[in-house]
Amino acid sequence: MPSRRRPTAADLEAARSKTVKDVIRPGLDVLFVGINPGLYTAAIGHHFGRPGNRFWPALNRSGLLRRPLTPYDSRRLLESNLGITNIVDRTTAAASELSVEELRLGARKVERKILRYKPRQAAFLGLGLYRDAFDRPRARVGLQRETIGNTRLWVFPNPSGLNARFQIPDYARMFRRLKLAGIAAGIAFCAASASAQQTIFNVPSADVLKPRAIYIETDWYVRPWKSPDGRAADTSLRTVAGLVENVEAGINLGAFDLLNESAPFADAAVKWAPEALASERMGAYAGSHLGIGLGGESAGRMRSLSYAGLYAATADRRVRVAIGPYFATRYVFGRSRGGALAGVEAELKRIEGLTLAADWFSGDGGSATPGLIYSAGAFTWYAGYGFANRGRSSDAVALELGLTL
Repeated sequence: MPSRRRPTAADLEAARSKTVKDVIRPGLDVLFVGINPGLYTAAIGHHFGRPGNRFWPALNRSGLLRRPLTPYDSRRLLESNLGITNIVDRTTAAASELSVEELRLGARKVERKILRYKPRQAAFLGLGLYRDAFDRPRARVGLQRETIGNTRLWVFPNPSGLNARFQIPDYARMFRRLKLAGIAAGIAFCAASASAQQTIFNVPSADVLKPRAIYIETDWYVRPWKSPDGRAADTSLRTVAGLVENVEAGINLGAFDLLNESAPFADAAVKWAPEALASERMGAYAGSHLGIGLGGESAGRMRSLSYAGLYAATADRRVRVAIGPYFATRYVFGRSRGGALAGVEAELKRIEGLTLAADWFSGDGGSATPGLIYSAGAFTWYAGYGFANRGRSSDAVALELGLTL
């Protein structure tokens, strides 16, 4: 555990081989991005730890924190939904020891990190750092035109005590802009960064809502062909809430059981995506539904569905593929008691917010559903066509609308 005693010369020299852990989680209000750890910071194990650095005094005056913090309280930034990372992990005595190549490689790493964790805003602390790392020589202090995904980018001067041009009140005013911008962006940006859906179309997605976020979705399933019982459409409603980090739970009310389409049901659902099994491009998730039939053949009968999945994504996180097994009772997927599920999502670069998607449940009552997903602000629209495994008479046009609060 890092000590609070002042590091000796030997401690500082030994710190060259150390790194400092990120303070990060999904859905942060602000992710601060430093250059790299200095010797003093690495020696004590906390970001911006050197006495004289203006980061912590300015942050305490900015209004972004729930309570005043010191460098040794850096993990408590998460209580205020703030975080810290660095462009380069390597510790040096001075940032000038870093090569442009190191900064460019670090910039790509930070881009992937931002796309994964989806902070509302990222604040780069060092104008020269930002210009060199992202090859943007004309960048200026303040809000940037560019974004990374839906994350707004800011650039501020380096808060090092060696930067005599700016003092603590100056940095506090700059950081306060992050708070004001967050309020102005408000509901729309919050929804974009926190957005998650319990399913792609029918297959559970790898997304999990952040704590206290709420997702509400209504679905319509319209059958273009004559179904076995003559029904033309079904509807359902789902409500999902983020409980704690990486865990969401919800309630589903619906009647889209493909075996007996006249049988409504109520399910309680939970999904978990363990952070310990996640990396920049891969991860795992698992979940379960437990409910009861409300009418028809399944009235009063318990029903359950359990599943697990592994997903992999491209470096820019725009394409993601998931696959895994499922196990179900009779009144979920017809005669099938288990099988495979799979899904793919591919965000289009030229049309912001539009995703090509498809999912598939194996078995007698499953289907393959390709379609489009479009997200804008708090809303997400889905449109797809479900090719039923049992034949055309059970096909369905899927139309869904989701709202993230």
